[in-house]
Amino acid sequence: MTPHWIGFMAGLALLLVLAWLGLRGGKAAREQSVRFACPHLKTVVDCRIVQDLRTGQWKRLNACSAFADPEDNTCDCECMRLANLGLLNLGLRRTS
Repeated sequence: MTPHWIGFMAGLALLLVLAWLGLRGGKAAREQSVRFACPHLKTVVDCRIVQDLRTGQWKRLNACSAFADPEDNTCDCECMRLANLGLLNLGLRRTS
């Protein structure tokens, strides 16, 4: 009867490790507050953008002060493409 419990405990331990890795993987992105000169509008804007922590790439624009409703932006996000290419310096500030 003892070998069954060893197998059960090993399986349970494996499930716990996989669950922990899954939860840890969920934190693979973070939102950053940034200020930079918008390449399209040629004015300084404050934005909240999401960075993929695994690759360092900017993935999504959550808000931009260039719009009346900052969270409802309609631009093509050229800023993130240029930042990912290293052609635009995003002035990083503390995350909100």
